[in-house]
Amino acid sequence: MSIFDELSRKVNDGIRRVQDEAERMQRLNGLQRDLSDMRRQLDGKRIEFGDRAIELFRAGRIQSPTLAEMLRTIDALQAAVTLKEEELRTAQGGVVSVAPPPPEPAAPPVPPAPPAPAAPAAPPVPPAPAMSAAPPVGADGARRYCHRCGTALGTASRFCPTCGTAAAP
Repeated sequence: MSIFDELSRKVNDGIRRVQDEAERMQRLNGLQRDLSDMRRQLDGKRIEFGDRAIELFRAGRIQSPTLAEMLRTIDALQAAVTLKEEELRTAQGGVVSVAPPPPEPAAPPVPPAPPAPAAPAAPPVPPAPAMSAAPPVGADGARRYCHRCGTALGTASRFCPTCGTAAAP
């Protein structure tokens, strides 16, 4: 066998290895992409499930002390996010435009939790701090609301804390 035949064989072997590795990488990337898509779908369904559970709980169709505590935590986190958004907006020196308010939605209050069963229960959870009944107002004194769900928005909120829709400029 000549040196050229040996060299040609080694080059062809190298090309086959590179092609095999490229195909393997394509398969791996495809699997990772599919897995990411599935995880996004799963997360979306979990969020949808949680939103529906909150709706049913607030409507009084689900009675659960555990859900009541989770809802208080969610409400407190949403309030903290709104305040932090306002703080960030103020730090950035931006001005918020105010859209005309939509009709105020009738949001039913969170129903009181039913009495716990006779099983050993955890100590009672103190109620969440009361939030202001009046929605925040913009720089010109007009109230701001989410154009999608009607939630009152903070003065510097860029997104609705309830549905995530971008606030109207």
